[in-house]
Amino acid sequence: MIEESDEISAYIGKLSHSLGFGLIRCCRNIGDAKRIMQKECPAVCLIGAPLEYNEEDSKIAYELFIRQIICIYMIEYLDVSMIAHMKKVKPWSYLYKPLREMDVLANLELAFRHHTEFRNRQSVIVIPAGRAKKVLPLAHVLSVKANGNYTEIMTKDRKFVLRKNLKDFEKSLPLAHPLLRIHKSHMVNKTHILSFNQHKIQLSNYDEIPVGRTFAKKVNTTAAVGFLSGNSF
Repeated sequence: MIEESDEISAYIGKLSHSLGFGLIRCCRNIGDAKRIMQKECPAVCLIGAPLEYNEEDSKIAYELFIRQIICIYMIEYLDVSMIAHMKKVKPWSYLYKPLREMDVLANLELAFRHHTEFRNRQSVIVIPAGRAKKVLPLAHVLSVKANGNYTEIMTKDRKFVLRKNLKDFEKSLPLAHPLLRIHKSHMVNKTHILSFNQHKIQLSNYDEIPVGRTFAKKVNTTAAVGFLSGNSF
C-alpha cells in the first residue's frame, strides 16, 4: 500500500487481517514501493491518489501492470481532472476517503477473488501431444524457440513442437502469460530467469538465450519480474 496517513494504513491493515490476508508493507512514496516490489509480488496494491498527476504515477502503474497486480485507488474527490488521472493509471477500482469499512472489505474481497481467478484462468495452454491434447502450465515452460513454421516449447524435461510459427503462438497466449519476447526467435519465462544483461539471459536450467538488439531495452525493464513471487499485498 502507498499511503502517507498512518491512521489509514493501520485501518487497512486491520481490515485485511479480518479477511485472512496480510499487509506486506505500507510505503509513504512510490520510490519505497518500487523497492518493496523488487522483493515481493503482492496481489493487490492500494494507492492514496495524489492531488495532481505526475510521471511517477505512470511508472508505478506500469510496474503493477506487468506484475499483474490489482490497483485500487483511494481518492478524496472525483472530478474531471481525477477521471483523466485515473484513465492514465487505470486502477481496477477506487475507494472514497474517508474510508467506510464495508466498502473496503467488499473491494478487497472481490479484488483477491478476481486476482486468483484471473491467474488460474490464464496460467495454462493446451497443446497437442500425440493423438491427445495436453494441458501445460505456463509455469513449467522455460523457453520458446522459433523453428521455421514450427514453435518449440522447452520444459525442464521435455520439448513440445507446435505446428505454428512463433508470431502466431505469441498471439494465442493468454493475456497474463509469463513469457517475455527477447529475440525474433526466442521467448523466455520471466519466472525462470537466473541472470540477464543486454546480450543474454540465463535460465534456471542454466541455458543461455541470446537477447536481440531491438529487445534489449525491454529486457532490462521487465526481466526483473522473474525474481518476484508472493501472494499478499
